[in-house]
Amino acid sequence: MKLLKHMMKRWSRKRLPQVNGRLYLDHAQHTIHIYRDKWGIPHIYATNRHDLFFAQGFVHAQDRLWQMELNRRAANGTLSAVFSRITLDTDRLSRTLGFARLAQHNWQVLGGEARKDLIAYTKGINAFLDQTTKLPIEFSLLRHRPEPWLPVDSIAYGRLQMWALTHGAIGEWINAQAIDQVGPEMAADLGIIYPSENPVTLPNGIEVNGLRVVQDGLNTAVSAFMGKGSLDGAGRGSNAWVIAPERSKTGHAILCNDMHLPVGTPSLWHLQHLHSEDGIHVTGFTQPGMPYVFVGHNAHIAWGATLSYTDCEDLFVEKINPNNPTQYRFQDQWRDADIISEKISVRGSADHEETITVTHHGPIVTDVLFADSALPTASHHNWFTQVALNSTTLRPDVEIDGFGLLNLANDWEGFVTAVSHIQSPSLNLLYADTKGNIGHYVSGQVPIRAQGDGQLPNPGWTGSHEWVGIIPFAEMPHAINPAQGFIASANHKLTNDA
Repeated sequence: MKLLKHMMKRWSRKRLPQVNGRLYLDHAQHTIHIYRDKWGIPHIYATNRHDLFFAQGFVHAQDRLWQMELNRRAANGTLSAVFSRITLDTDRLSRTLGFARLAQHNWQVLGGEARKDLIAYTKGINAFLDQTTKLPIEFSLLRHRPEPWLPVDSIAYGRLQMWALTHGAIGEWINAQAIDQVGPEMAADLGIIYPSENPVTLPNGIEVNGLRVVQDGLNTAVSAFMGKGSLDGAGRGSNAWVIAPERSKTGHAILCNDMHLPVGTPSLWHLQHLHSEDGIHVTGFTQPGMPYVFVGHNAHIAWGATLSYTDCEDLFVEKINPNNPTQYRFQDQWRDADIISEKISVRGSADHEETITVTHHGPIVTDVLFADSALPTASHHNWFTQVALNSTTLRPDVEIDGFGLLNLANDWEGFVTAVSHIQSPSLNLLYADTKGNIGHYVSGQVPIRAQGDGQLPNPGWTGSHEWVGIIPFAEMPHAINPAQGFIASANHKLTNDA
């Protein structure tokens, strides 16, 4: 065993990428300098924006190609083409939720600089694939050669990550199961409890005080917001705080952020410093497989993130027509569901044909999310019911554009504009700038429900629990320069109840 371990270690080291010297690559428009400090963190200096994100993609592939390959296959539902039937259930889930289908749509509507950045980033990844003959050892062990990277791979992976950070559906299922097992009164004691004496992040829901600039004031309608946790947050969370200059010995605003996500090797994050001569200068945490810095700072602002645990998902129990399984009941009629057939390649076996049923609430997920547990009686179950998932994360949007805008924001207004583009997930985004302003804005689309509190699966056939809109962005919880001089977020209750 020791001999084998020694051989694998030597073999792996021989496959490490070249990080010194000079490389000549197609698609780079000018000379790019990549300096790695003593911690191995890459500092990328480019002439323009294209070359900067080209180099970011190249460096991500140098350091994390195997991780990126796993992540894009998980998002696209193609793991089984490499790992055979052991990953088929994961592929079925990804195909059902439709990350790849969403990516195709989002790519078609993505425009402006974000589209150009993603194209350049993709070229950087493929430049590494084209020039290297030393792929990470995992590829050799599996006799697998990665296909060229596509922009939709980045978008699909981003969508998978957004869904993983979105809450509501699993909590509803657990609540319904608990009611079945122990009854509603005891089940209520199992939920997250916020004692009334405990602090909340934004006591006033929205608090806007003068910005520390020549132009004062923001005119925003005040609206209370119901902050609510869920039961499906194991291994995830985070905490962050930001303090105003008057509470700091330095006389400057200070922001601190510690993102809690499941521990893994390699890390989900990849630290980078990006600098271009045409105006980008940003440092922080990136995610291999996607461009931009997701949490960090530039020359003017810093931002951090925690999960808001806002309920952005609902389960709807659908009545399926016993005489026609492609139809479901809604109010007083049978509706035709969208039926999607997808072929999943399985290494060493015949292809798997997956039939996906999508109602107007969302895809039917009974067999892929809850296959190991029966429909709870609290969900009005009978032999012809199925469960559909309605999630803001499964709706088309271009959140990648929002993170690009964050990298370039110079002030509070630029920060707010960027956050408004992040339609999922719902995050507490904390803010500080070099002028001494501090702030906080909650991102993401939050549904307005006709009725119900999102704690249990809804009867999908009645029409009584439909989503009737999205909370306007201006009414999402936010604060700029609160009177208390600080903002703290540790996944606790967001605001006081309405």
